[in-house]
Amino acid sequence: MEIIKYADRITHPAHDNAEVYEYPMRNKTLDICVVHVTGRTPAKGSLINHKSSCICYCISGEGTVCGHTVSQGDTFNIPA
Repeated sequence: MEIIKYADRITHPAHDNAEVYEYPMRNKTLDICVVHVTGRTPAKGSLINHKSSCICYCISGEGTVCGHTVSQGDTFNIPA
């Protein structure tokens, strides 16, 4: 078991309309983060994570991710 405390999270510089908080784990193939998005991110192009896959859960709101509409309660995986 692994626990990452709130105080140990990493705050990343803002990506246009997103705040990103990462919870670093020993497992380098899976990344856990909380992202608060308030508009299109990035403003142009796309974000790519080369190191790990991301499992995402939409807490509130709705938007488009990789051409798919997601809304509150949806979960999706973005592979590395």
